Amino acid sequence: MYKDAYETFQKGDFEGARKILEAFLKQYPNTELPGNAQFWIGETYYQKKEFERAILEYEKAMTKYPETGKIPAALFKQALAFLELGDRTNVRNLLRRDIERFPQSDQAEMAEKKLERIK
Repeated sequence: MYKDAYETFQKGDFEGARKILEAFLKQYPNTELPGNAQFWIGETYYQKKEFERAILEYEKAMTKYPETGKIPAALFKQALAFLELGDRTNVRNLLRRDIERFPQSDQAEMAEKKLERIK
């Protein structure tokens, strides 16, 4: 089901992917993938330029699933969503948090570059 959602997302059917991911979360809440599924729900909103909703969904991924490996990516994508909304203060705060909490992540490197460009 998770794989189906990802493939649907890759095809650009963000609504379809979101529905599958939401069903996945209901059916399989105790697997190792709910945090990833929640992150991808955020991505469906981000891709549709519904940035406020994306921010909320990324936040859910981080708070409901604190063990997920998607937290560095969720922080980074939240920052990008705030950038789209013109909120540079939140952008800088989130990028700094990503760098501080996950210095070895790919997102930390991207966050450092992005932070340099928006100062």
